[in-house]
Formats: sequence, structure tokens, C-alpha cells
Amino acid sequence: PWDCEGRTLRDTSGPYCLAGVSAFWCAQATQADEGRLDRFAEWATGAGLSYVRWFGSHDWAGGTDVQMPNYFSLMERTIEGLSARGLRSAITLFTRRHLISEPYFFSREWADLVSSHREEVVWVEIANESRHPHNDWSDEEVRSCADVIRERSDTPLALSAAAASNWDEMQEQLRHL
Repeated sequence: PWDCEGRTLRDTSGPYCLAGVSAFWCAQATQADEGRLDRFAEWATGAGLSYVRWFGSHDWAGGTDVQMPNYFSLMERTIEGLSARGLRSAITLFTRRHLISEPYFFSREWADLVSSHREEVVWVEIANESRHPHNDWSDEEVRSCADVIRERSDTPLALSAAAASNWDEMQEQLRHL
């Protein structure tokens, strides 16, 4: 399993430089178009990439709704499907706050899922650009979700990423995070 050593990720072989790509739609492809996932994985591994960052929920094209039946079964199939294709997962759990009816419930479920797939998950992020006006997470909610995950999982964890219109604001948000 991956672990943090200062600012470096390491596995049982030692420090490791990960190279990855974002494909927010992986869960949707797992559900509806595994051929697309196959083509993507072939390209990514052929390019020397070792992980893919994907979203657990979002509301734009290729999105996944947390209220769908068997949501966590699909998330598990996505982790396992990427792993079977030679890629580990870096998962951004949430995007828009209004999509998540019970963030602490979902955080507990996610923590248990990623813990059971520790070899396949590089890290998790609570919320994509949580302070972005469209996402609308409070700092307290993000930190509370992180606390829930930390209690149940040792998977490396990021709170969020900064979202700002200029570099000075971005730096301030990064310091805040």
C-alpha cells in the first residue's frame, strides 16, 4: 500500500514518483462503456502513467450521482477495473455540495471502501476545489469529512485544491489549505 513519507509517496519498494492523468468519467465508463475504459487504460499505461484521478460524483457530462442504486458497488468496480488494467486510483470523492445529502455517511462508506482496496488506491481528496462558488463546501464540512476518513482509513488524504481567479488569491487559498 501507498504511504506518505514527508512530501513523498512510497510503497514497499521505497519512494515512488507517480505519473497520472485525470479522467473524471471513469465510474460512468465502468457502468456504461467498458470499451472506453479499455482504450483509455491502454493509452495511459502505454504512456507510462501509473494512476488515474477520477471523481466519485459530479453533475456534468459523464457524471455519477451518489443517489443512484448500488452507488458504492459501482465505485468498487471502478477501482477494481482500473487496477485490472494496470492503473491505480486517486479519487476525488465529492464535487458540488448540493449533490451530497449526507456527507459524513458518504465519507464513512468511502473510507471503508478505500481501506479495503489499499493496494489499489493512491490517495483520496475530499472535495474538488471546495471553495469554488459552484461547489460551495464550507471549510468545516471538508475538515469534518476528512476526520471521518482519517478515523477509518490510513489512505493518504488531501482536503481539496485551491480555486481562485488570480495567483495571489490561489496562494492564499493554498496557505489556508
